[in-house]
Parts: sequence; structure tokens; C-alpha cells
Amino acid sequence: MAASILEEHQATAPAQGKGRFGRALLAAAICLGVFQAARLLWLIDRYSVDVPFIDQWGFYRAYFTPHTVWQIFAWTHGMHRQGVGAFVTWLVNEWTAWDQRAQCFAIGLVMLSAAGAALWLKRRLFGRLVWHDVVLVLLILSPQQWELYAGVPNVSPQAMPVLLILLLCVAWTAGQVYIRYALVLALAFLATYTGFGMFVGVITPVLLAADLWQAFRQRSQARMTAAGIALALSLVSLASFFIDYHPKSGAGPFVFPDAHWQLYPVFMALQFAGLTGVLGTGWVTVAVGLLVLAGVLAVALRTCAGLFCGRAEEPLPRIVLLLVGFALTFSVTSAVGRLHLGLETAASSRYFVLLALAGVGVYLSLLTAPPGRLRRAMLFVLAAWTLAATMPFAGRDGAAALCDAKTRWVSAYLQTREVQAADKMANFKIHPNPIGRGVDDKLQWLAAHQYSLFRPGARHVPEPPNR
Repeated sequence: MAASILEEHQATAPAQGKGRFGRALLAAAICLGVFQAARLLWLIDRYSVDVPFIDQWGFYRAYFTPHTVWQIFAWTHGMHRQGVGAFVTWLVNEWTAWDQRAQCFAIGLVMLSAAGAALWLKRRLFGRLVWHDVVLVLLILSPQQWELYAGVPNVSPQAMPVLLILLLCVAWTAGQVYIRYALVLALAFLATYTGFGMFVGVITPVLLAADLWQAFRQRSQARMTAAGIALALSLVSLASFFIDYHPKSGAGPFVFPDAHWQLYPVFMALQFAGLTGVLGTGWVTVAVGLLVLAGVLAVALRTCAGLFCGRAEEPLPRIVLLLVGFALTFSVTSAVGRLHLGLETAASSRYFVLLALAGVGVYLSLLTAPPGRLRRAMLFVLAAWTLAATMPFAGRDGAAALCDAKTRWVSAYLQTREVQAADKMANFKIHPNPIGRGVDDKLQWLAAHQYSLFRPGARHVPEPPNR
């Protein structure tokens, strides 16, 4: 554990919690965290519909027909594999007769677990929880990620990687070096194979290389051996990811570099602006996003320099670099892969929580600032800004529109029992290419087993959401 940081934090934290004001702040923080969690479950209940949608008709092929456990785990969907999330999806379908609303609640429970993991990580690093730790809960459970539940429910791309990455951060706090490396390698392997956690496979060897370099500088033969073995295994793990890996971009064809390559930083800025609650594609959003992006880059560079040039023995630098490095890597690759679709795609809500990991890393880094009024002021401003950014539900209209459209389609299909007729009646498509994906045959399979929208008593026509 980060002993020196822990002692310093414990020496200053009690002063923040004494008195009526401190107790009021703590009580307010607890209430806010509970409210954010409860609202998340309420939003899922309001906007989820029991019918597979778009991409689900594709990756559900792993469950429509028999496949081995490894095939399900390593199933490639788009640019990533399904990994651990594939088993969660399979279990929920098996236990609930393919209730897709249950899939949405499963994603919500994973995100609640991720918020708990973030608090656990903070406690492992700093020894106690204080009022401003609510920032972690607000970020991870923000309603800005509404597409995870109201769009295409899939626990693998975003939700499960966030949980695994935060657990990987906790693993870096283990005291015994061999236990630490064993946990790190296991969780990094699972994260690499799960959704956009694939970038962990590149970052983990960098962190282990830093450990090896530190051990070499200190002439510690035992640590050099442990770090060297761990580094080699992490590279083998990364190489295994590319065996039978056949990615297919869901964003259509693109050219690198893009004809408007100078907009790559603008695309990234628009993504990071979302962490502040500033949305849109105007110059104000770009300016705010560039400031946030610059701050995240500064934290990453400072942490990286400390790891390779200093004598960083504590786990915190590795954890911060993992969190901000992951968010930056994801942002760069998404800019390269999606810029041709337009700048407005930068604000896709389903990617918010992946970028929010940078917010977690910056927050943990900020806690190492020298104690005093300046740090207290910065933490108060950060908490207030996070509250303002995550309390409004800017995607309410989009979530309501999707829910209404799915509901109309289900009602139409149950009347017509024909996909194209239901598409026309509902003025909405459950898949853009239903013939190519065999949606009609899969619906008949679901009907024969009384699954999903065909379940007896299925809630396929929820009450219209309040807009």
C-alpha cells in the first residue's frame, strides 16, 4: 500500500470530517451516491424493452447455436471480443428465458459493482473514505451512459471492462509481489479479452516494464526475476488475443489518415468535454474539451516520467497511468476509427464511462497534492462540477424515443409475425439488415422456446416514459 500517501491522507482527512459542516458534507455525499444508484435502476426500468436490438442479433449467434466455452469467451464482435461479458449474457438469458430487460439490469449491477470497486480502490490507497469520494460514484453511475441500457444492451464492450479495470487497479495494491503479479496478469487477461478492455493488453506490459526498470536500478535480483517473468507472460497474453482474431468495424470503411486528420484532437476534445457535462460540437465545447484533454495528458506524462525516471515504489502511479492511459488510448483509437462518421459521433453516450476512468485517475492523482486550503478548494470545486455534470439527464429524449420505437415494433410484430410488416407498421427497424442477419428465423426460434418478447407475461409494452 502507498504508505507515505496513506499516512499523509489520514493526517489531513479527519480535519475535513469534523464539525457540523463536515458531517453535513458526508451525509450529503452518501445521499447523493444512493440517489445516483437508485436513479440508475429507475432509468433501466423505465427505458429498457424486452426485445433484442441491432447488434444483439449478431453476437447472439453464439447462443442461438451450440458453441464451446472458449468460442463464447473469445467471440469477436466488431473490433473487440466478448470475453467475461459473454458468460454474463449467457447466464442471464438462461436464467430469465432471454428477458432483455434483465440484461439491462445485469449491466446496471455490473456498473454498481464498478462504483463499489472504485471506492474499494480509494480505500486501499488512502485508508478511509471521505465526502468528496462521491465523485467516483457520480462519474461511474452517471445517466450520460444511457445507451448502455436503452440502446443495444451488451455488457461486454463498456460495463464489464470498467469493472475489470478497476479490479485490476485494486490488484496493483496487493502487498506480496508474486500475489500482486498473479492477480494483475489474470485480471489483465480477462480485461484484454472483454470489450474495449482490449487496450489493457498494451498498457499492462508498459507498467510491468516500469517495474522491471525500477528493480534493475535498485539491483534487486528477486524483483527483476518476478517482474521479468510477469512482463513475458503479459506479452504472451497480448499475443494470444490476436489468434483467430478477425475484427470487423461496425463504423463502416475508413481511411487512415482521414482526409480531415487535423480534426482528430477536436474529436478527442469533444469526448472529454462530456465529462464536464458540456455537450455539442460548438467551439465552447471544443475549448472545454481541449482543456480537460490537456489536463489528462499532463497527468499521464507526469506519472509516466515518475515511473521510469523516479523511484516510484507505491502502486498509485501505476494505477493512475493505467486509468488515464486507457482512456487516452481509447479516445485516440475511436477518433481514428469514427471521425469519418462525423464529429457528432464523439459524444456517443455508451462511451462515457470508458472516458470516465480518466476522471477517476485524475481524482486519485489530485489526492496526492500537498494538504492545505488549495487542495481542499480544488476537491470542493471538482465535486461540485462533477455533481453539475452528472445530475442532469441530457439524453432523456433519445432514451424515450428509442423506448417508444422498440415498444411500437414489438406490438407490431406480435400482430403481424413478419419482420418487414412490423418495420413498416412501427416505422422503425429492429435491425437495418434483417434478412442478412436472419432476424425472422431467430424470432421464430425465440417464439418456439417462448423466450424474450414471447415469454408468458413478458413486459414488452412498458408504460410510456415521462419525457
